Amino acid sequence: MNDTSRPDGPDANLPIDTEEATRLEALRALSLLGTPPSAGFDRIVETARDLFGAAAAYVSLIEGEREWRKALVGDVAREARRCDGFCRHTIRSDAVLVVEDALDDPRFASLPIVREGYRFYAGAPLVVDGARLGALAVLDRAPRGLGATDRTLLVELAKAVVDEIERGRGRDASTLQPSRFTPERRFQALAAVNACVVWRAAASGEITEAALSGPFAARATADLLGLAWLDLVHPADRRRLFRRGLGARRRGASFEETLRLSDGEGRWRWTQLRVVPLVREDGTLAEWIGKCMDVHERMLAEDAGRREAERLRLALAAGRMSTWEYDPETRAIVRDAASEAILGVPRDDLEAALERIHPEDRPFLDAAYAPGGPCCIDAVRYRHPDGRWMWLSTRAQEMRDADGRRRVVGVTFDITERKEAEERAWRAANRDSLTGLENRAAFQRSLARALSCARATAGRVSILLVDVDDFKDVNDAAGHDAGDALLREVAARLARVTGSGPHLARLGGDEFAVLIEGHAEVGESLGLAQAIEAGFRAPFMHGGRSLACRASIGVACFPDHADDAQELMMSADLALFSAKEQGRGRAAVYRPALRAAVEARVALVGEIRAALGGDAIEPHYQPKIDLATGAVTGFEALARWRHPVRGLITPGAFADAFENAEIALAIGERMARAVSADLAAWLGQGFDPGTVAINLSAAEFGRADLPDVLFAALDEAGVPRWRLGVEVTETVFLGKRAEAVAATLARFARAGMRIALDDFGTGYASLTHLKQFPVDDIKIDRSFVRDLERDPGDAAIVAAVIGLGRAFGLRVVAEGVETGGQEERLRGMGCDEGQGFRFGKPMPASRVPMFLREHGAASASAGAGRVLAVG
Repeated sequence: MNDTSRPDGPDANLPIDTEEATRLEALRALSLLGTPPSAGFDRIVETARDLFGAAAAYVSLIEGEREWRKALVGDVAREARRCDGFCRHTIRSDAVLVVEDALDDPRFASLPIVREGYRFYAGAPLVVDGARLGALAVLDRAPRGLGATDRTLLVELAKAVVDEIERGRGRDASTLQPSRFTPERRFQALAAVNACVVWRAAASGEITEAALSGPFAARATADLLGLAWLDLVHPADRRRLFRRGLGARRRGASFEETLRLSDGEGRWRWTQLRVVPLVREDGTLAEWIGKCMDVHERMLAEDAGRREAERLRLALAAGRMSTWEYDPETRAIVRDAASEAILGVPRDDLEAALERIHPEDRPFLDAAYAPGGPCCIDAVRYRHPDGRWMWLSTRAQEMRDADGRRRVVGVTFDITERKEAEERAWRAANRDSLTGLENRAAFQRSLARALSCARATAGRVSILLVDVDDFKDVNDAAGHDAGDALLREVAARLARVTGSGPHLARLGGDEFAVLIEGHAEVGESLGLAQAIEAGFRAPFMHGGRSLACRASIGVACFPDHADDAQELMMSADLALFSAKEQGRGRAAVYRPALRAAVEARVALVGEIRAALGGDAIEPHYQPKIDLATGAVTGFEALARWRHPVRGLITPGAFADAFENAEIALAIGERMARAVSADLAAWLGQGFDPGTVAINLSAAEFGRADLPDVLFAALDEAGVPRWRLGVEVTETVFLGKRAEAVAATLARFARAGMRIALDDFGTGYASLTHLKQFPVDDIKIDRSFVRDLERDPGDAAIVAAVIGLGRAFGLRVVAEGVETGGQEERLRGMGCDEGQGFRFGKPMPASRVPMFLREHGAASASAGAGRVLAVG
């Protein structure tokens, strides 16, 4: 075993790596860990595997207690514990670490990778700016050694890895050294000038006399006597040697041949054989004289040189590199054969290559190779004869001949793949893939730069947040392809209206942004926003159909509305929300009152959350009375908030909280469970409360399990499902959830629950809703009942609704009945039920039994009738 690292002792006594902090800091700065595979690193490890005929190769990095492999080929894990790998030893070595047989080395014999079958390891440390990051390693499953030439080659490949790391972090190419493979050729000429074997043989070929020296001296001369001199030669060389001997015998001339000769100990050595046939005057052969000079080391070196040259050729081809030498005085250039494959022009035609350099890059190239120039250039664009643009990088060094003549020797790299990868990475980090506009991250950077400049120059910055109205409807109705096409059209219209000045961005989904720099006043920014909105009014055609393309826009300006980027974005977002609240398809400018309203809403939501946790949300019950009999037909459960300071609060005071879907659902579920418990208590006391209705918000219809939640509350309380009714406003039927609402109401109807349409007549619903949905009751809005006795118009509306209910077989309930005159008028019109202060104010659950007791048992008969009807 040959281990060129410093001796470390057993694993348990390994020295602490004092360079750990330096390494971790360098790795963090380079951002290498966890990155996806890259062509440059992959090419190097593939080259290493092929050059050394190894089973596996990898580039590993050490971070803390783990070893992570940036690139690998072969059956090796991407990641391992630091203590389970070879790399921890390699990074502490100043040279190549070679482990010829890991099973024979106590430091490595128990490693998992060795137990998996890998026994040979060779690794060169990777050092960047003094920090030892990891290693380039090759592994094999059979024990083997690594010669000096191959060690040098592995070091050169490690330098190529370091160069790849440096290029990845964008380091100036002039600071990087070219990674050339220039292994030293060292071999000994053992007995190259002395005869190692001299022999005489009879005409028949048997050796009659011999003298041995050099590598063959250990063999006894007597062992050769009587043997045919052909028997000393390697079997594979005998046929060739026999033909040469026949020719020499016919011509009587000597000949030379390079072949393998046995040293008598089972080894074959390359020798330079010279054979002379001694011919008599009559032309017959008298004897043979032969001399073998040992050229074994020379042949091995030449073979190694050929293999090294082939490896270098493979490495250059794998790295898309070509070498060259340039004479500045004659402007003559000599390139290797690889240059023609890369550049597509003759290797000695400098002008043909130069004329294909992009005109904007020629000055950089000329400056680089002027006397005293850096002789290196990071990247230039090159037009290949086939028409495609490439990126080339050069590394070179100026040299002087003995007579002072200047020469430049260098390497040219095809870095097109790297530049394309960098371009893809940049676009992914800065551009929206669908529209090509800036993405959110790039927009934030642009905004930060704009604000910094505005502060320095007393300038102004405006943000326009643009939101496509009803974009989800387009996706739902026409498909995502249409939605994507609409977003691209939005980007195009923004560009047409705003011109080339502002920054445009797609922040995500259907939200876009416009950034305006300069001295534009708020009014000018609003004017641009209105122009954008007007530009969106034209319909958008896709697949032969016209799709709406409208937008709401929020405008905020620095320094008028905010001092920093975050506040400015928030102000624009509040203005956008205001534009949508005003009816969409318009632009709005930020006002301080918008922020105050949001802060109040946020505070309200926080208080409501606390109220729900403390059971401070409770139902109060307002009775419904049969106008013909005076019987109690049921109650409506109304939410009340028992505030610790403000007392009992009605829903109107916390209506904003219902805009938060989570709060709306929590209040709804709380009311369902409380009403079910109250119903169970009243029924258990022998009272018949009829049907108690709860109000369901649009947010609650957004959950598919709404019926299950209500049914579960009733079933847990042991209350028949028909005892609970639901009231919904007409707006619930509108929009995209109509089908889901219909399915939910159908489940309620099948369970025997009464469904009432609340606030009927306020202008949202149509008669088709009474046919489409399983409605049992319609409730006349209190705004029509209030002036029933004085306003003929209201009286006409009430009469029409009562007639409509009768026509559809629905019960009609009038809300807001407060006077006896209103009750009498409604009874005369044929209204079925009344609800309002005339019959009772909303009351806590504890007062309902007393109310029922006061109204007698009239409601019991109504309840029994309901039971029979349901049954």
